[in-house]
Formats: sequence, structure tokens, C-alpha cells
Amino acid sequence: MKSKTAFIVAALLSISLLAACGTDTPDASQPPVEPTDEQELVEPSLEPTAEPEADEDDATAANLAECLKLLGMDDAAAKDMLGGGTENMAADGETMIGRIYSVELFGEQTEPSTMYSEDKVVAVSIYLAGEDSAPYSEQLKAIYGEPDETSDGEASESGSTWECWNTEDGQIKLIQSYGLCSLELAPAAN
Repeated sequence: MKSKTAFIVAALLSISLLAACGTDTPDASQPPVEPTDEQELVEPSLEPTAEPEADEDDATAANLAECLKLLGMDDAAAKDMLGGGTENMAADGETMIGRIYSVELFGEQTEPSTMYSEDKVVAVSIYLAGEDSAPYSEQLKAIYGEPDETSDGEASESGSTWECWNTEDGQIKLIQSYGLCSLELAPAAN
């Protein structure tokens, strides 16, 4: 009886392990097929297909201007900016670090976060989705012109590169470091 049970269990186990052996392979593993006269062969491209649209630049410029307006505001004024921000509290649950907002920049949804000092916004940090700062730099150049000569995009000891634009409302610094891009907004340098 034990040998029959062991044999049945072994047979069922073998059948279940071999069950997938006869399945069809996906089309991706088949050899390529030449297109017919009616079909068009399209080569895939890794290059972007279009430049950023003017509307995207306008929206980015308007939203960056709103982010720059946050600098120097107290929490009572800042809480309703950019559609309203949520409190960003420290681990102690009592100290408010700043606020986190949601806004579209460069055609992507971002979360600008403020940092408070003495109850005023002293900085705005915005993490970007792209790994390369070049597309962001091009859009910022279209909006603000060439970056300041003090920010030649030189690499720091850590390997970070940056470009700065000084506006009358504040400084915009585009930073690329280890495949991460961010914007740091600070009060205008005097």
C-alpha cells in the first residue's frame, strides 16, 4: 500500500512538473518576419520625438514662479499656495519642517517641499523624475536664458553638477548627482 501511494505521488509530481513542457512559445521568440508591401517597417528610436511644447514651457514658468513666491512666506500664507500644501512634520510630531505641494513642472508631476526656519520658507526642494539634467536645463534656458557664469556645470568632488539662474524672485539651482536630478530654490543672492 505504501509503495502504491508513493508511486502515485511520484507520478503526479512528475506530471505536474512536465505539464508546461508542451506549451507554445511567445511570438517574441520567433524569427523576424519581413513586412509585406502593405506594411511599413518602423525602426524604434531612443531619441525624443518632439521638443517640449510652448504650453509646457509656459506652465513650467508659471508654476516655478509660484514656487519662488513661497520663499520668505510664513506658514499662514504658504499653506494655500499651489493648491494647498500638506504639513511635513518631523518625527517628534510637533516640529513642522515645511509643506509638501503637488505641481506639474517640465511635463511631469512633482512634489515641491518647503523648509522653514524661524517660521518662514527659506528653501524649496523639487525632485525630478529624469536621470539626465540636460532636458531640464534646455527648458530652463528657454525660460530664464543662460545660467549664471558662476555655475558652469562643473563637477564637485562628489560628482554632482549644477547650473544656477538668479532671478529677481530667487535663485534656481538645477542639480544632477548620481542619476538624480533636483531643483533647489533659495532667496535671491544680494
